[in-house]
Amino acid sequence: MKKDRRQSQKCSCLRRWRTWGLEFVPWSNATIGLQNIQNFLSAKEMDAIADEVKNAAYEIIKRKGATYYGIGMCLVRITNAILGDENTIITVSTYDKDNDVYVGLPTVLNRNGADKKIFTLH
Repeated sequence: MKKDRRQSQKCSCLRRWRTWGLEFVPWSNATIGLQNIQNFLSAKEMDAIADEVKNAAYEIIKRKGATYYGIGMCLVRITNAILGDENTIITVSTYDKDNDVYVGLPTVLNRNGADKKIFTLH
């Protein structure tokens, strides 16, 4: 079984970080719109979500035999947003000129591609 479980099957949402073999959810950086997720969920709900995400790869492997389908589904979602001119907000990695870095930020996607960042780094 592949040990690297950093890829979540949920495109937009929760990113898990792996540091020195410890996994944690950076709840302080998780937002709904522009508000911190802790304003909407209880500690019990956040623990349940973290546990579900932590074990998602194992569950997918058990049912489908692989986890790479999630990457394909994310690409389908991004492509549909662009080709369908959806003006939808999806977190994608875009170039930040001010900091000379690519970073994942909520961005409006439409026929122009990554059209407008919802907020920028300061």
